[in-house]
Amino acid sequence: MAQEVIIQGLSGTPDFDVWICDDVTSGATCLYVTTITSAPYTFDLPSQYEGTTFCIKIVDDTGCEVFRCFYPTVPSPTPTSTPTPTPTS
Repeated sequence: MAQEVIIQGLSGTPDFDVWICDDVTSGATCLYVTTITSAPYTFDLPSQYEGTTFCIKIVDDTGCEVFRCFYPTVPSPTPTSTPTPTPTS
């Protein structure tokens, strides 16, 4: 099942170009998603980014850029009981 990304709010001058990036430090490797005029906006995360760190880059019409990264959540291990051997005589 695809993971949804929701852009809930924007500030700046429309139109906004939306990118998904996999380089946390510089955003050098980015995939163009779409151009939007307002939020909220929802789209499916491309499968190659699911379960990995990814960043969203939004550039407004004046060239102002916002770059925000998201990190995958790691599920907590479920505790299990280990039977303790009972000594027999």
